[in-house]
Amino acid sequence: MVHLSGGRRIYPTSGQASANEPFEHHFCELCAQSSPLVNPSLAYGPDAVTEKLRVISVSGERTVVRLVRTETQSTPEDWSLLTSRLRPQYGVVGMEFQVTCSPAELKRLQGTNGDDDHVG
Repeated sequence: MVHLSGGRRIYPTSGQASANEPFEHHFCELCAQSSPLVNPSLAYGPDAVTEKLRVISVSGERTVVRLVRTETQSTPEDWSLLTSRLRPQYGVVGMEFQVTCSPAELKRLQGTNGDDDHVG
């Protein structure tokens, strides 16, 4: 069995205050393997991108991250992401974090899909 528990923030539509709502899910081993709750990359489809990144530089416009798996190569792979589309906690040089997203979401983060909306 796989047990998943935690909390999620509920934002009511009326003038009421937000609240935390606890949740608990129990999965057999087979169901856990196919659940996006247990394996988030499943939510992005078979072409999901999962990479561990290190923040190299941050500006108001762009955040440059390096793919950790390429650091030992003679020319490591860096990605330039729109700073406004990243969570503020990722704006620290040297910080490492993992990202899982679809190829389309990666293009949106890079600002290469022609989408002008910004997520703060």
